[in-house]
Amino acid sequence: MIAAIHFALRLNQIIVSHSHTPTPLPIYKNKTKNKIIELHNDAEIPILRGAHPDRIRKMVSDGDIPIQVLALLIGCYLTFTITLYIDCINAVVAQAITITLACSAYPQLSASAAVGALAGMTSLLDNNYGWLTLLIFITTVLWLFVFNKYKLLLGFGGRLGVCVFIAQNILELIMIAISLIPSSTLNSTGSAYGSSSNLWSSSILYNSNENIIFIGMIFCSITINTVITGLITTTSKIPLNPIQVPTNVSLFVMLIFLSIPNLDDNHKQYIGESVATGAFLSMAGIEYLPTVYDFILAGFLSGLWSIFFIPFFDGFAGKLGTMSFLGFCTYILLKKCILSFIPYCQENNNNDKEDDDDDDENKNNDR
Repeated sequence: MIAAIHFALRLNQIIVSHSHTPTPLPIYKNKTKNKIIELHNDAEIPILRGAHPDRIRKMVSDGDIPIQVLALLIGCYLTFTITLYIDCINAVVAQAITITLACSAYPQLSASAAVGALAGMTSLLDNNYGWLTLLIFITTVLWLFVFNKYKLLLGFGGRLGVCVFIAQNILELIMIAISLIPSSTLNSTGSAYGSSSNLWSSSILYNSNENIIFIGMIFCSITINTVITGLITTTSKIPLNPIQVPTNVSLFVMLIFLSIPNLDDNHKQYIGESVATGAFLSMAGIEYLPTVYDFILAGFLSGLWSIFFIPFFDGFAGKLGTMSFLGFCTYILLKKCILSFIPYCQENNNNDKEDDDDDDENKNNDR
């Protein structure tokens, strides 16, 4: 018996000494974080991810500059291609689909993918991928090395659209300059900025028979998006991706309206653009729009800007985001003016009361 036990122990030592212990995978320093810094509002967003031993996955997980550039390119080309080759999907729906996919798969790249998607909404390039490449190049430089690097307009509603709108105008001016060269075959006369002879003829304000319907559709569509997004954002117990929530809501609302058979294409286009305007506005930081009422009022002002700018910048990428940016800035300025005026009124009222009290006291003394 003793010999058997001794043999068993010896056998166990041999097995353990010859057994292969797997070498643990290398873990990069600080790569088990469960939060990311999203680039739109510079806020911390919870995310489920682990350590990545391979360099490519690590770059994607961290959202390094080359990966951000790739996200911009994919977002732009995917949106542009969907709009070009799928007749039943317009540019507004295409960008919502692209941003939704990017936010679901790689939330750390959502801002860059959204900027690329907005650039892909342009309709001024005659379906030319060469000009599209130049547009996304200008957009990439502006986004990564100006807006992102210097935190320009951080947390502002419509920030992404402003970046793309500036890039589109730079490209349009380049195209106009090239068309002025005698040997150039490019035909660009700046007509995209509008013609003074028929500029307002395409506006809903010019068509008196349908202006009430269109205006109602615009404000209703913007309000639906801002109310739903505002409720979700202001009541959430955890930080949410400021790009994902408004985009998901806008895509859901767009698909509902697109499924209504009685709406013609013109109505669907205005509704889609209005819903998207509300979505771009709702990407603002919670410190600027802390309540649902802030979302609604800022959305109303964005609707006013949208109505005014309908004849202008037709087909420009980033136009809808710029309209939401103007509405957002208008609301913030009005809110600050009102809030600063209230203490002034209260102080005047208090002074008036003190003066009245002094007058009463003087009358009593005279008696």
